[in-house]
Amino acid sequence: MSLVNIHDQKLPKLSILIPVYNVADYLVDCLTSLLKQVDHQVEIIALDDASSDGCTKILQDLQKHYPKLQVIYQKQNFGVSAARNNLKKYAKGEYIWFIDSDDIVREGAYEVILQAIDEFYGVDVIIGDYYLWEPAKQNALRLEKTFLGRTNVKLDNIENSFLFNLNKLRKNYIWCHIYNRHLLDKVEFPSRARFEDIFFITDISILCNSYVYISHPLVNYRSRPNSSTTSKKSCSYINDYLSAFLYRSQKLKSNIQMEPSKKAYMYYKIYNNYVGTLKNIGQDATLTLDEKSELIRYIDQNFKVEFDHIYEQCFKTVDIFRRLLLRKKQKNSQKYYLQYL
Repeated sequence: MSLVNIHDQKLPKLSILIPVYNVADYLVDCLTSLLKQVDHQVEIIALDDASSDGCTKILQDLQKHYPKLQVIYQKQNFGVSAARNNLKKYAKGEYIWFIDSDDIVREGAYEVILQAIDEFYGVDVIIGDYYLWEPAKQNALRLEKTFLGRTNVKLDNIENSFLFNLNKLRKNYIWCHIYNRHLLDKVEFPSRARFEDIFFITDISILCNSYVYISHPLVNYRSRPNSSTTSKKSCSYINDYLSAFLYRSQKLKSNIQMEPSKKAYMYYKIYNNYVGTLKNIGQDATLTLDEKSELIRYIDQNFKVEFDHIYEQCFKTVDIFRRLLLRKKQKNSQKYYLQYL
């Protein structure tokens, strides 16, 4: 690993960290959308995770025009989680923002974040919104809210209201969050190919003491068919996704204090993700019948028992309305097993 253009300086207010791997078609747009906004209060560090598609040359060329850009070059690919863990070792900022290298930073986002850091200085997490950007659909943009709660008010994370409110909208994206660096000193990204954000946000929520929701879109999140989370479903894809929610369920049971009705709602949402996975497999037109059967069988053998326990635990404590919905979802899950096994 080699590090280019990182030197001693006054500690920046914000570190922006960008893992890069084989995104040559999108990298210039991502970095220039950010670099044209920033000033002396920020450091920007990209990590080239042994790209093979020309990203290295793009980064080298951009450094000539933007001295603010700092780059770590790795000779071996270790994946996005390891890249993020390495990046935060080099970060000097009081706050840290991770960006995906195929997305676009919205104009004015940097200024909004600095204002939030100043106004709510010391807060653990700053939460923003985003636009879902679909280039394949005539560059359609749709505003996506990531949080349900009060805006522009520093809130204490009592009974993990941070995770509870994020969970309502199922927005487990770290690039919508700016983290106080003291939190990141205590949490590592897990070594998984996909859905590492769900694990990470679960762990962050346990350590977080305060947060603020600024209700401002920070990025255009690029939807593309060949990304790690939208690629064709496989057993490893299913394993990473459902394991992330089982991990959250285990933390709810052992590490998260929350009133019973709210905890029941959290289990309800986790069970929804399980049933939704079965439904998505059944409705996926890109999968053959044999492929669907293989995936449903994999879930049956590796996850069904644990999600059945979540169902039973949730059914005892959830409100009457959701109990009816839960029973319907459970019957739907049985339908998929009967259909494909």
